[in-house]
Amino acid sequence: MGFLPYENLIKLAVEMNKMRDAEKKSHRLDQAYLRWQRVRMRGIPLNGNSASNLTTFKTGFEGYFVNKVRSSDELLTELLNIGKDIWANIRRLHKMNPMKIQELKKTILSNDQYTLASVAEWSGILGAQIGRLRVNVLHNPTALAFQSETRQAVAGLPKIEYTLDRGGPVAQRYKLPEISGSTIATFNGLTDEQKLYWATVLNLGKFGHPLVRAALEELYKYSDSSQFGSYGGLKRRI
Repeated sequence: MGFLPYENLIKLAVEMNKMRDAEKKSHRLDQAYLRWQRVRMRGIPLNGNSASNLTTFKTGFEGYFVNKVRSSDELLTELLNIGKDIWANIRRLHKMNPMKIQELKKTILSNDQYTLASVAEWSGILGAQIGRLRVNVLHNPTALAFQSETRQAVAGLPKIEYTLDRGGPVAQRYKLPEISGSTIATFNGLTDEQKLYWATVLNLGKFGHPLVRAALEELYKYSDSSQFGSYGGLKRRI
């Protein structure tokens, strides 16, 4: 069994008896999440057309750069640019609200310091980023072939299983195809700002977790109900 990201958010949904519906909805995203995890763990061929010498930084975004990079340094630059663009957009959008910027920073850097609103915003940021990257892949036959192979590799895998006991721990279990021959790339020498970009890219995928997204949707339905009085009630409990 493995841990779940933002488990307090999920525990809150369990406490509210909302996880039965959320879990059912979550399975619609299982295949997409398993594909993301396979790419994250397996990596990509840096020569663009060979299944040998697969390299990964374990972010999940690697698959969008098949046939675009030829070295781990080039791949790292592309990944850091994702983080750089995201933070430029955040600072532009919230330039009059520095507290919101700090809230988003805490959320991406931590698994236990967050609000419902910040998790929702990061979930939207992830979706927008993937949408932008997919446009580039449409004109990259090698990347499309890589995606097709990944899709076939996880097709037919069992759905993600969860332990969601009220008052107890929450956990998940899922299977991936066997992975071998991959190299986990390393690096050093980042500036403090680049470290923020890197942490952002490394952690962003957890906002796409099927159960996190489904629980978030269920909780938002009740965020203004009399049970909480206001969004602040939810904020304090998470």
